[in-house]
Amino acid sequence: MQYYNSIQEKSDFFISGGETIDNFKELIFLIEELSERNSKKETLFRGQPEAKFMLYSSLQRLWLDKKLYNHYEKYSVLINNLIDNCKSWNNGLINKYLKYFSSNENEMSYLSIMQHYGLPTPLLDFTLDINKSLFFAIENIDYSPANSEIENYFSIYYMIKENAILHMSNLFIEKSIEYAKSHELLKNKGLETALQFDMVLIDNTDIEYRIQNNLNILNQDGAFIFNSSPTDPLEKQYLNTRELFLKFANKKHPELQIPKEVGGCFNINKKLVDKITEYLRSKGINRNSIYPDLNRLKFDCLKIEWKNICTQSSRQPCK
Repeated sequence: MQYYNSIQEKSDFFISGGETIDNFKELIFLIEELSERNSKKETLFRGQPEAKFMLYSSLQRLWLDKKLYNHYEKYSVLINNLIDNCKSWNNGLINKYLKYFSSNENEMSYLSIMQHYGLPTPLLDFTLDINKSLFFAIENIDYSPANSEIENYFSIYYMIKENAILHMSNLFIEKSIEYAKSHELLKNKGLETALQFDMVLIDNTDIEYRIQNNLNILNQDGAFIFNSSPTDPLEKQYLNTRELFLKFANKKHPELQIPKEVGGCFNINKKLVDKITEYLRSKGINRNSIYPDLNRLKFDCLKIEWKNICTQSSRQPCK
């Protein structure tokens, strides 16, 4: 896998990617400004514990670390195999689960569940809440001595949901016949070649995806981006996709938003983590709120009720 060697390298892919934040007040000002701008939930955020990390999915990391390209003819074969394994697991339990909740049985539904339970998938987690992206960034942060300046920082990334690149597959489906006749790349190599540059946004308004059945995703304001590349992190895949898009789609669809950068980034000094943790607690954001445990439902509800009684009486169950 590839890593950033310096903060400055990130400016090739992200707005403000080469900048750092070392002051807590400056950080809070930026967070509140972005939160206000995102009142309509039009921006996606992702927190990462290391600024040097590129935006790889868990399946990409497995593919590259274990050199699985030596064992599979195509990346898509591994993806389909894992989905099939999920479908057949425990006598088709996941299939029954999806049907019980009236969810459509499609690959994205299975990938959502696989992602939630820690299986490697081509999905990358995002959230519509910048404060929650901060929580994810610092949740398992590494305080090991830094070998370079970039290791003193963690990062928050953001993307605009309406970026046309995230909806490219729909355009291919709608326009594939027309483009196959007119575009040199598609004429020579077919639609499959173009689809290798595909990125797809899946959020909690997607009816087919039905991710509202996942309580964690609800509490996390979660969304996913599907990256079909086995090797290129999201930021590099975006540039590939954008180049292709501009070659054959932009002239026909000038109204679409196709930003130069994949999105924005700000790199935050790890020395601010303690203050950030206090700030998030003041917003009601902690491990319990991010990862709701239904096993605590009985205890927590009764605890609240006993507390209400105790404010009114000194009798049982207060004693």
